[in-house]
Amino acid sequence: MKFSITGWASNGTPVSRLVEFPDEAAVRAYANSVGITLSKIKPVPDPLPDPPVTKVQGRPPTEGEYLDSVARILFTFGWLCLLLSVVVVLLSLVTLQPLFLLINILIPPGLFLILIAVIYRVGGSIVRAIEAQQK
Repeated sequence: MKFSITGWASNGTPVSRLVEFPDEAAVRAYANSVGITLSKIKPVPDPLPDPPVTKVQGRPPTEGEYLDSVARILFTFGWLCLLLSVVVVLLSLVTLQPLFLLINILIPPGLFLILIAVIYRVGGSIVRAIEAQQK
């Protein structure tokens, strides 16, 4: 057990130490042997070890959930491209400058991403149906 001792050394200087002995009698014997006049002995509780940090993991996503999350991302970017093309059309009407090149750049990728997202979504629902049948 650990003890915190305070007192005075034989030359008159103050002493404060943390020592480890089985009991208080052993601490007093140690203080007498090194010439410390004790004024206070206080037991220090052993610190509790910190519990190990464990990474809490949920269940891994199923293949159907993975396909759905990919489809969600593809839908988002596809619709973003289409909305940006609408903004470009409105901007070209307001500024009276032909920005049709940007429209031609944004619409095909947007439609392509949405098409791929539909394929992923259908694949995800098929995989989920197969997983449900296997359970």
